[in-house]
Amino acid sequence: MSVIPVPRSFGGAPEVPTGGDEFRRIADILCVPLAVVAASGRYDYVNPAFTALFGYTLDDVPDGRLWFRRAFPDETRRREAIAAWRAHVARGDAARHSPQIYPVACRDGAVRHILFRAAPRPCGGHVVVYEDLSDRLRADAREEDHRRSLMALSELLGGLSLLRELDDLCRAAVERAPAILGVDRMALWFRTPDPAVVAGTFGVDEQGALRDERASRLRVSTASLMGRVLY
Repeated sequence: MSVIPVPRSFGGAPEVPTGGDEFRRIADILCVPLAVVAASGRYDYVNPAFTALFGYTLDDVPDGRLWFRRAFPDETRRREAIAAWRAHVARGDAARHSPQIYPVACRDGAVRHILFRAAPRPCGGHVVVYEDLSDRLRADAREEDHRRSLMALSELLGGLSLLRELDDLCRAAVERAPAILGVDRMALWFRTPDPAVVAGTFGVDEQGALRDERASRLRVSTASLMGRVLY
């Protein structure tokens, strides 16, 4: 959760520098989003990478209260994020080994999954660093879905290999495969000795009824998708 400090109290008189001109010069050119948060919960500084990621400027999130309200518009999720932030900060050095990832609402309405880490400052408060894991998590989810699909397809093919009758094989394929392939229904087409002609379909219609039209014949154009596959 792109969490930025949720201090135990919000507001208060300004009391901390952001680390000096040298720190600001370095932070301004970093591609890593970061924010400097005072012990009071005031945001002393957010770098350009922070604004590029979330869309928020320092004027948009001058303190923890506004940050959490913008980043977590849903009240329940906001409470969870604040509680997680406080627990993260309370762990001190141990927090380095327990990074948090939360869905954060950006200014443009997009939701990004953000990992955040907080480092305490000698003068109080924290420097919070954010990492956008959205693309990586999506890629991991796609890979996991693909892996599960392959396993399910392997199991299906293993089951089909035990069938000896063509009708049983066709029926099992059109009834079981759609759920694995993520389609509503499917049909089988059969090749004939003439590569430009296929036998009719064996499949399930829109009403869920099994239809066997293998006795019919259909001429296929070489320019069509099916024709390209056959040829």
